[in-house]
Amino acid sequence: MARSSHLLRLIVDCNACWWGELAESSEDNAVASMICSLAAFCNAHSAQNAANRLLVLGAAHGLSSSLIYSTYSAKPSDDPCATIIAGVQRCLQESASSSTSSKECPLAGPLATALCRMFERTSTITTPYYQTIV
Repeated sequence: MARSSHLLRLIVDCNACWWGELAESSEDNAVASMICSLAAFCNAHSAQNAANRLLVLGAAHGLSSSLIYSTYSAKPSDDPCATIIAGVQRCLQESASSSTSSKECPLAGPLATALCRMFERTSTITTPYYQTIV
């Protein structure tokens, strides 16, 4: 019996203003703990089934690219957890250096990317199941 594969798309709010407020209002390691928890969640999804796929996108003003991690573009030697952590950190740094200091998070771009990637890969996945978490 063939196992169905699942494509999980996560959109992470990488707005540096919001993360900065979180860091100020909570204990010192709250931000690092949340990023590690995100990576662990992604790892658990991948571990459930070898055919499962993952797409992690960042959403914030000033991002040059919203792609944080994709199983489709990852090399076999890549460590998904380390790539996700580094990608979120990169997005936070880009957001912090942006001239926009709004707490609002633009979701249209990452949502459009997630939908395009979903339909782009439909032909390669047997019995596809899609889920988007924002």
